[in-house]
Amino acid sequence: MSLNRISHFLKKFQILRLPDEFLKTELIRIVKNDFGVELCKKDITINKGMVYIDANSCVKNEIYVKKTKLIKKINEMSINKTIKDIR
Repeated sequence: MSLNRISHFLKKFQILRLPDEFLKTELIRIVKNDFGVELCKKDITINKGMVYIDANSCVKNEIYVKKTKLIKKINEMSINKTIKDIR
């Protein structure tokens, strides 16, 4: 029970990092958990609310099919920045 409280508390400090770095880290975590695909931070570019993923076409297609769910999850976690689209 106390570990959940500590992790919730520490999550607040994680959000204070650079917004793009936080979004990249969360995007990588969500994609790995939901799709079983590992991305690197260098494969992701965020510019003006758009996420650009540099990966093979199979990975991009899998992400594109479920992108609304992915965008929703990311935007729920982010306070400062919102993601509009994934390409």
